[in-house]
Amino acid sequence: MTMTMAEKWMEEGREEGMEKGGAAALSETAIQLLIGKFGKVPQDMKDGIMNSDTTTLKLVLFNIFRYESIEDDRRYIQ
Repeated sequence: MTMTMAEKWMEEGREEGMEKGGAAALSETAIQLLIGKFGKVPQDMKDGIMNSDTTTLKLVLFNIFRYESIEDDRRYIQ
Protein backbone atom coordinates (compact mmCIF):
# COMPACT_ATOMS: atom_id res chain seq x y z
CA MET A 1 0.00 0.00 0.00
CA THR A 2 1.39 3.40 -0.91
CA MET A 3 1.05 6.49 1.23
CA THR A 4 -0.50 9.66 -0.12
CA MET A 5 1.54 12.85 0.03
CA ALA A 6 -0.61 14.10 2.92
CA GLU A 7 -0.01 10.85 4.84
CA LYS A 8 3.75 11.18 4.28
CA TRP A 9 3.69 14.77 5.59
CA MET A 10 1.67 13.70 8.61
CA GLU A 11 4.12 10.87 9.34
CA GLU A 12 7.11 13.21 8.99
CA GLY A 13 5.42 15.74 11.27
CA ARG A 14 4.72 13.06 13.88
CA GLU A 15 8.33 11.89 13.81
CA GLU A 16 9.61 15.46 14.09
CA GLY A 17 7.25 16.11 17.00
CA MET A 18 8.47 13.01 18.81
CA GLU A 19 12.09 14.08 18.29
CA LYS A 20 11.43 17.57 19.63
CA GLY A 21 9.46 16.20 22.58
CA GLY A 22 12.25 13.78 23.41
CA ALA A 23 14.86 16.53 23.21
CA ALA A 24 12.78 18.76 25.49
CA ALA A 25 12.50 16.00 28.09
CA LEU A 26 16.25 15.28 27.92
CA SER A 27 17.01 19.01 28.21
CA GLU A 28 14.88 19.41 31.32
CA THR A 29 16.45 16.32 32.88
CA ALA A 30 19.98 17.53 32.16
CA ILE A 31 19.29 20.96 33.66
CA GLN A 32 17.70 19.48 36.79
CA LEU A 33 20.61 17.06 37.31
CA LEU A 34 23.14 19.87 36.86
CA ILE A 35 21.26 22.01 39.38
CA GLY A 36 21.17 19.07 41.77
CA LYS A 37 24.90 18.48 41.41
CA PHE A 38 26.22 22.06 41.26
CA GLY A 39 23.42 24.15 42.73
CA LYS A 40 23.24 26.68 39.91
CA VAL A 41 23.46 26.57 36.12
CA PRO A 42 24.33 29.72 34.16
CA GLN A 43 21.55 30.93 31.86
CA ASP A 44 23.72 30.67 28.74
CA MET A 45 24.36 27.02 29.55
CA LYS A 46 20.64 26.39 30.10
CA ASP A 47 19.93 28.00 26.73
CA GLY A 48 22.61 25.85 25.08
CA ILE A 49 21.16 22.71 26.62
CA MET A 50 17.63 23.63 25.52
CA ASN A 51 18.88 24.13 21.93
CA SER A 52 20.89 20.90 21.73
CA ASP A 53 20.01 17.84 19.68
CA THR A 54 19.19 14.49 21.27
CA THR A 55 22.64 13.01 20.56
CA THR A 56 24.36 15.84 22.41
CA LEU A 57 21.88 15.67 25.27
CA LYS A 58 22.48 11.94 25.65
CA LEU A 59 26.23 12.62 25.89
CA VAL A 60 25.63 15.25 28.56
CA LEU A 61 23.44 12.91 30.59
CA PHE A 62 25.82 9.98 30.20
CA ASN A 63 28.75 12.03 31.50
CA ILE A 64 27.02 14.28 34.02
CA PHE A 65 28.19 12.43 37.12
CA ARG A 66 31.78 12.52 35.88
CA TYR A 67 31.80 16.32 35.79
CA GLU A 68 33.98 17.92 38.44
CA SER A 69 32.64 21.41 37.73
CA ILE A 70 29.77 22.95 35.81
CA GLU A 71 32.30 24.06 33.19
CA ASP A 72 32.89 20.43 32.19
CA ASP A 73 29.50 20.59 30.49
CA ARG A 74 30.82 23.16 28.03
CA ARG A 75 32.62 20.36 26.14
CA TYR A 76 29.24 19.40 24.75
CA ILE A 77 27.17 22.58 24.99
CA GLN A 78 28.10 25.64 22.97
